[in-house]
Amino acid sequence: MRDLRETEIKVGSWFYLKLDDENKERVLYVGLKEGDYLVTTAPSFINVSLPKDLTAYFFTEKGIYEFYTNVLEFIKYPVGLLVLSYPKFVELKEQRNYKRIRCFVSARVQYRLENGSQLIRGIIKDISKKGCRIVFPLKEVSHIPFEKEERIIISVKFPGIGGEQKTVGSIRNIQKEENEISLGIEFDDIAWWVPPY
Repeated sequence: MRDLRETEIKVGSWFYLKLDDENKERVLYVGLKEGDYLVTTAPSFINVSLPKDLTAYFFTEKGIYEFYTNVLEFIKYPVGLLVLSYPKFVELKEQRNYKRIRCFVSARVQYRLENGSQLIRGIIKDISKKGCRIVFPLKEVSHIPFEKEERIIISVKFPGIGGEQKTVGSIRNIQKEENEISLGIEFDDIAWWVPPY
């Protein structure tokens, strides 16, 4: 148990607000008045009703922090904002490395070249909240000089999450086989949209 100020959450960070299993959404943390309230952007389910009790959680290198809060005020204009009660305590739910899950998800990768950048398609074979392994047919990328520590942008429509997700990462390892090349990518930020949620 700890105070919100003792966690790694910073203004401008993303975290989730959850009403129930069907109503949970990522929101932007805007700020706080210590010991009194905190402010976030408003999730879309707030427009349907104004719930009193919400669960909030966010991901860090140490694990998942969770706390309970109440809606104090919903500010509609000029931007939808929620004023939430300051949590009595924040709990660190898990303290372990992020679980890597196997998958087969199509992705677009933007890779910088000397004369600009190139968009290539690959398949994400496994993924966690902090990285993934993406595979390309060798014949399609044989002309691209992949190097460790190079930066790439990955765009993916992940099953169960609406819209397209984008993340930026660095190449940590490169494996070439007879017909394909795979890149181990470490994301700059935690990918909130990767299960488990």
